[in-house]
Amino acid sequence: MLKSLRRPDAGIGLEIGNGAVRIVHLRTGSDRPEVLQATLEPIPHQKNGDQDSKQTLTALREVVKRTGLSKKAVSVALRPAILTIRDIQIPRVPDEELLSVIEWEIRQLIEFNRESHNLDFIIHNREDQGLSNKYQAMVVVSKKGDLEATVKLVESAGLKVRRLGVPADALCCLASIHPDVNQDMGSAIVSIGHHDSSVTIVQNGKLRFTRQLDFSLETFIADISEQMTIPLDEAADISHQISLVEVGGDTLETKQLRNLGASLLESLTAELNKSFNFYASVSRGGTVSRVYLTGDLAELIGVENFFLEHLGAITAVLHPFKGLQVRGTIPRNNNQFSVALGMGLMPW
Repeated sequence: MLKSLRRPDAGIGLEIGNGAVRIVHLRTGSDRPEVLQATLEPIPHQKNGDQDSKQTLTALREVVKRTGLSKKAVSVALRPAILTIRDIQIPRVPDEELLSVIEWEIRQLIEFNRESHNLDFIIHNREDQGLSNKYQAMVVVSKKGDLEATVKLVESAGLKVRRLGVPADALCCLASIHPDVNQDMGSAIVSIGHHDSSVTIVQNGKLRFTRQLDFSLETFIADISEQMTIPLDEAADISHQISLVEVGGDTLETKQLRNLGASLLESLTAELNKSFNFYASVSRGGTVSRVYLTGDLAELIGVENFFLEHLGAITAVLHPFKGLQVRGTIPRNNNQFSVALGMGLMPW
């Protein structure tokens, strides 16, 4: 059953991703959140693959114009490219000592200047007093200049920034109210984006673990292009035609595509298995019982069975709008809205 999510007014979630701007406008004051609007605007890429800031602003302004949300306050998902995220373990120390201990630990892994960088963290297992004598923490380091540039970009499009957040928080919030997610089990949300991908493990509405993945739609298409020696635009079209299971009327071409797709996705499942094993080690036996796919490639034919075979966990596509009231029609590419929707659902 969908959990109650009461808040006095509407929530607006915004994701400025590589390839598109996505925004979801919600009414959240009742027992069942209602999606008022959800729209996407592609961002053209330059020939070298870079995303131009002017084109990003143009796409963002188009979304604001289309939705009529000018001057509204939004919750913005920060791009993974400007974040350095690490999961670390620290001793269970008093709250007043947490920041200094975390800062010392994270400096053993990465270099940063406190004057020019922002440091934030989330303790995953604060309530698990008897299970571990250590805290498991997600630490986020970002340049203050990048955060200020994000705020300036959003404000230049006519919006106000209510809060900034990381995609893992948004996915955790979405999972905590989603009717398909068993809250008692460890669940992995695998989000495949055009440029950035991640795995986020949640349980009982809590964020337990997150990690960026060395896999994306962009690399998937590039690998197809290289393996088949075809242009990238042709490889992009083919990526949507791959079936990971046998279908009636299989031809030599479809079998070859299936074998190619499977071989490329095996690198992703191998990386996920490593992440699950690492999570089990730092959480003292935490397991992943369910896997939910969202983002690009989530609707690849046969992907659920492929992941079940390679991960040993029941896998399903996480349809982000399921269980919500939706005014109008659900966007055709709805699997790309999970982060924006989660940001809109987050408490202020």
